[in-house]
Amino acid sequence: MTNLLRNACVGFSTCACFLLASTGAWAQKAEAGTSSNSPVAIVYVSHPSSKSSGAPNNIVAWWANAQGKLTPVAGSPFAGNVIPMALNGKYLFGGSLDGSHIYSFSIASTGALKQVASLDDLSYLSGTCDQVMDLTLDHTGATLYSYAGWFGPGCASDATWQSFNIDKSNGSLSYLGNAGHNDMWGFPLSFIGNNVYAFEASGDDIYGFRRESNGMLAYATDTTYRPAGPNGETYNAQDAAADPTNHLAVLMEPNGSGDTQVGTYTASSTGSLSTTSNANNMPKSAVGAPYYSQMAPSGKLVAVAGQSGLQVFHYNGSAPATRYTGLLTTGYPVNQMYWDNDNHLYAISNLANKLYVFTITPTSYAEAPGSPYSIADPQGIIVLPKTKKP
Repeated sequence: MTNLLRNACVGFSTCACFLLASTGAWAQKAEAGTSSNSPVAIVYVSHPSSKSSGAPNNIVAWWANAQGKLTPVAGSPFAGNVIPMALNGKYLFGGSLDGSHIYSFSIASTGALKQVASLDDLSYLSGTCDQVMDLTLDHTGATLYSYAGWFGPGCASDATWQSFNIDKSNGSLSYLGNAGHNDMWGFPLSFIGNNVYAFEASGDDIYGFRRESNGMLAYATDTTYRPAGPNGETYNAQDAAADPTNHLAVLMEPNGSGDTQVGTYTASSTGSLSTTSNANNMPKSAVGAPYYSQMAPSGKLVAVAGQSGLQVFHYNGSAPATRYTGLLTTGYPVNQMYWDNDNHLYAISNLANKLYVFTITPTSYAEAPGSPYSIADPQGIIVLPKTKKP
């Protein structure tokens, strides 16, 4: 089981690694700042509804203005017992706290959420230990993909990517099939610009998947080629984030000592990968063990989260990435983050009980007004941009 999988399970009822460890102030509403006539995004975060053991999760929502300052959405928090989330602008989809269901929520123009459909995912899974651990969408928002697997005590390792068609009229899901089973597959899944090939990096390999004409995700290829590490060591490929064209930023963690580095791969028209990355031209990261990465919509920046915090790199297509910021957060792990289309990066730290907001362009970066925001045990985050991609 990779570091990514070990740490991405944060918040699952069966993955108590962080749930029981978190302390600190419980959820507080974001400080309402000066209202903006042009909000740029809605930010949704799932977290426990109370301190009580076994309390269901809910979803807290904020409007973000052009400066990145957050104001609560009317009616927030919303009932939604979910952890991982994905959205397509009309609907938000959430994997249930126990990993058994996928819920569909309509998104009102006010940002409010209302559950409109539910799917029992266990009926499509063969393993009694399987559960939904991550969700993603293709670029068109027509198909939902669910990573389902289990790596716990007493359970055989297993993982699959499931495909679901989304009914545009009501948000309900219909099962298309799965991509097979492989206990080495991980998440998150990232589509390159052509919306045909998607990739994820887990340990030894970078795995490629092909989206068929009906939206079904099929296993396509993998590459075992990883650059030689420092002192002749090998790397573990821990996470992949695609730019808007055909490149992947891949986090490379040395098997021995050394810092995580950011490599670059290029996907061909058939989904095969190539790289010129090596130990000398891959920039080193200060995040420690890597947990997550996210490419900015422009493709010019890639954010890296890990055990020691959050850091951002310049991304240069097929050329090597370059170091940009130092650690933007320190002292606590950052578990997940998302960009909007207006240069804002939103990041959650489960152990710090915080939601951070940064404004980051290729030439400047700063923490946004009001950041960080207190929220107990944030477990999943997703962002709905309200402006066009750059």
